[in-house]
Amino acid sequence: MTTKTAPIRKKTKSSAKPAAPAGIRRVWQLQEAKAKLSELVDRSQSQGAQLITRHDRPVAFVVAADEYERIRPKKTLVDILLECPVRVDLDITRSKEFPRDIEL
Repeated sequence: MTTKTAPIRKKTKSSAKPAAPAGIRRVWQLQEAKAKLSELVDRSQSQGAQLITRHDRPVAFVVAADEYERIRPKKTLVDILLECPVRVDLDITRSKEFPRDIEL
């Protein structure tokens, strides 16, 4: 009596390029982005943000400087917290006591 076994299939990577996220005009492989940096920068200025991938995983965005300035936060978190109208006096001095002993 012989038994039939299913053939072993090798896992292969999909040849389809990953879809660009919303608002991204083009996805560039890192190697291509390095070779065509000037074109990449030009497209970021004329078409919007460009996504760079390495091994089909997003690694960087190229955005025009004026777009970056528009979306960049104008204030830091420290500035926002310092402007907070609620003031609480906190005692932030370090305790002089030794830490408790624990058994290991």
